[in-house]
Amino acid sequence: MAQLERYKKKANNYKMCYYDSYKNMKTKTDQDVIHHQRFLNTYWKQIIKDSDNPRSGVTLDRTRWLFGGTCYRRMVEPFDIADFYKAKGRRDYINNGRSEHYKKLEKLLAEVGKCKDDNSNIESKNQNVDVILTKDSCFWARVEEALISCECLSKDENDYSSRQDLIEFEKYVVSLMKNYTVSPQIFFPKSSFMEWWRRYEKIKGINYNSELTEIMRKYRYELYAKGKLEL
Repeated sequence: MAQLERYKKKANNYKMCYYDSYKNMKTKTDQDVIHHQRFLNTYWKQIIKDSDNPRSGVTLDRTRWLFGGTCYRRMVEPFDIADFYKAKGRRDYINNGRSEHYKKLEKLLAEVGKCKDDNSNIESKNQNVDVILTKDSCFWARVEEALISCECLSKDENDYSSRQDLIEFEKYVVSLMKNYTVSPQIFFPKSSFMEWWRRYEKIKGINYNSELTEIMRKYRYELYAKGKLEL
């Protein structure tokens, strides 16, 4: 995990979201991440497999593994999401591509309750916004789906399903910002999220207004990155 933390920090220094850095795969550093990703996936898959097998004698100690498993899931699953959407035509990672061990770790977190960093109040979170790991490890899958919905709408403006999906995505993003549970890296100019926003704004036009469009058009997301956005 330490190597991936350094990778995230390095991407941040270049004003690049680490998800997009990996997705674009332009440097040797990006390629090196694959090794760490595979190692950690193998490790955690085995942990989950052993914990599900009564004969193994292994039990998943919730106190011991919850924090580590949650940090791993939030850091590494975005790499799996990027890999999934690299194949043209793929849709719905959450239902069609997500590994069972991620689901198990997420279920464990839900059963135990909020882990330590989630118990912090919003004030303490916004004071440490730079180090936030996006709480929803499937965030980038939702971004990719929103990009696909924009593509569908650009081809058929009467696509009601895509239009509604995008409205729900707007609400989802605002909820993450309100609770300071999304990394400020998503607002870097070259991020997939900002690519979505530019496409979405073009589709909706200047006369469309919502809570998210107000934040984006007035660059209030810059306040979020400083921990000063109040919604």
